[in-house]
Amino acid sequence: MRYRPARAAAIMLALVVVPGCQSFDQLEANDPTVDEEEVFAAGEPGETEHLGNLHHVLAHRGDYEPEVVAAALTSVAAIGDPSSVALVAALQDDTDEEIRWHVAAALQRLGGSEARTVLARMATSDLSELVRSEAAQ
Repeated sequence: MRYRPARAAAIMLALVVVPGCQSFDQLEANDPTVDEEEVFAAGEPGETEHLGNLHHVLAHRGDYEPEVVAAALTSVAAIGDPSSVALVAALQDDTDEEIRWHVAAALQRLGGSEARTVLARMATSDLSELVRSEAAQ
């Protein structure tokens, strides 16, 4: 699948426009069938309530659909907690190009020396031009 960076923005916009209360039942239960929209909605800047569950998704990447993992990467980046860097960096060699793009985007936002080291490696050696470009920003 070829990733389109605007996809994440479109989903986030839809979450803002759709009225109603967001339930986090599946995310909180670490349910591998959780919707990507629920995972995206958990990523409020500075709000760490769901950070442990998002970390669970990243640590158990094989149990979740790639779209859910991509949403978790976007959410941890939005929260901005530096404790996420190691879990994000662990996915730098994922086989899915979309996941690697999200890793680069998340590390850009999270910052720090570990993030910069991983981004430098991704910018020069990732197989995907799209990922290399994101990592080099």
